Amino acid sequence: MNAKVISLCIFILIVSFSFYNCSTSSKIDKYVITYVYDFTKYTHKGFLFTAETYRGDYESIGLLEVEIYPGSEKKPLSEEKKSKQYGTSDYGKSEERIYWPIKTEELLDSLYNLAINMGADAIINLSINDFQVNYGITYAYGRRASGFAIKRKGAFK
Repeated sequence: MNAKVISLCIFILIVSFSFYNCSTSSKIDKYVITYVYDFTKYTHKGFLFTAETYRGDYESIGLLEVEIYPGSEKKPLSEEKKSKQYGTSDYGKSEERIYWPIKTEELLDSLYNLAINMGADAIINLSINDFQVNYGITYAYGRRASGFAIKRKGAFK
């Protein structure tokens, strides 16, 4: 193996071990995040979303990208959270910032509306991913969707 790769692996292990040992809680609950990309309502309108390329004839319309940054609000801490110390940054605080999740449907609707307004009836090479947003001392996750807008021609439409 390359020495740089080995050094990077050792560094990651050391950093991970350090964060694990600095934790104030001995238990981390399991959680599952699920993203569903349901194209049914667009398909019923004759619109195509696909992560694949399109093999039929088409007219190029344009590249589209949408980024949505999470909104948030401050809420008072519950008595349970007030009684616990969540690291030095939260200790003694009376409120917390809650970030609203970004729905996949919101991303798809945004892309769909942009494409329709440009005269497209499909988005190919669809890509959806999350990105980290720095809000001062905290981080949240935004969502990004992009694709190539086309107008399908011929029998495959």
